[in-house]
Amino acid sequence: MATSTAFEWLCGELESSTELDRLASRGTVRIALKQAGLDPNAATADQLSVVLQRVLPGELGNRGIDAADGICSAIASRISQIPAETSAHDSPESVFHDSGAERLSTRQPPSIPDTSVIGRFSPQACPPLLR
Repeated sequence: MATSTAFEWLCGELESSTELDRLASRGTVRIALKQAGLDPNAATADQLSVVLQRVLPGELGNRGIDAADGICSAIASRISQIPAETSAHDSPESVFHDSGAERLSTRQPPSIPDTSVIGRFSPQACPPLLR
């Protein structure tokens, strides 16, 4: 699965704002997202904004980046520039809708045969078995 547009944007911004190369910036962002419990494949701009404030400055500091707080604040101020996702991720609602389960839940149950006559056998109702 491809990474989200927001993830790609943040990695590019981090690469251009620091001396980290492409691989190092992607790895740093992946580690920060993992610490926040987020998936790079589905990260949104709102989620990345929180990561930029709370997690990424520490990760940049661990990598020897000076003024990590300032860099993250500057990137966070531009987060509205993230292009909209071209395809919606599978939300539980969309999966439910696409699976047809919604249609199944509105279907009428099958008719149940009348079981009130079970147990009432008479010689007239039952054909002779063997004579």
